[in-house]
Amino acid sequence: MVEGKTCRILREEHVGFDNSFQDTSYIVYEDSGEVYFLYVDGFHLLYNFNAAPGDTISVINEEFSGFIPFQDNLYPKFIYAIDSIYTTEISGITLKTQLPSTSLNSEDWGFGYDPIIEKIGSTNLFFGLSNALPTSFWWYFRCYEDAEIFYKNEYYDFDCDYLTSLENLNLNPSINVYPNPFSNKFYVKSSQFHLLTKISVSDLLGRIILMEDLEYDNVIEFNLSNQADGLYTITINTTDNIYSTKILKH
Repeated sequence: MVEGKTCRILREEHVGFDNSFQDTSYIVYEDSGEVYFLYVDGFHLLYNFNAAPGDTISVINEEFSGFIPFQDNLYPKFIYAIDSIYTTEISGITLKTQLPSTSLNSEDWGFGYDPIIEKIGSTNLFFGLSNALPTSFWWYFRCYEDAEIFYKNEYYDFDCDYLTSLENLNLNPSINVYPNPFSNKFYVKSSQFHLLTKISVSDLLGRIILMEDLEYDNVIEFNLSNQADGLYTITINTTDNIYSTKILKH
């Protein structure tokens, strides 16, 4: 629950221009055909499957850096328009499908021209970002599967490979990150058999905002009171392994 909304966490993986691996996550919820995601100052409308042709979806109405953590460009806003609407049948289920235009202003952030499908989202730029691995098929959404539908991009010739849901990305039982969610401070604690050596904290855009080299500590306090509310990735190095988990500042 975030701000009274029952949310899901989407994990996104992509490759930087320097072939570095990026891993980010987003908090989203759906309400009557509208999909919202949490970004810095609150929830923003990402998809509106009630929209009509010609409608404009204004996602972020202010200057921001875009969803590419390895670049420093600034964009005036994130906005796109709906050119046309039709239906797509997947696994016997008829789904609303929108064909977006590019952003209204060439300097803005936006989606490409590929379809946005109900229950799936954009089949090109998930958050206006090239988000698929492997690099041989790095620009497009490859596969999606749930209890009702199975989608596979017709141009993807390999077996589907799925990202593990966040609920399964648990730390070693001997490591505890608490409280979660937190307001200003959180703690990382390890048993004596897994002493902590380094911990880093990254924001939604993959930027490392805090890193601590430790002298084989068992517990350490982190203060993020000067950071915005949202989801953060905690990467924990111990004497015998590296672990990663998500934590929510709220």
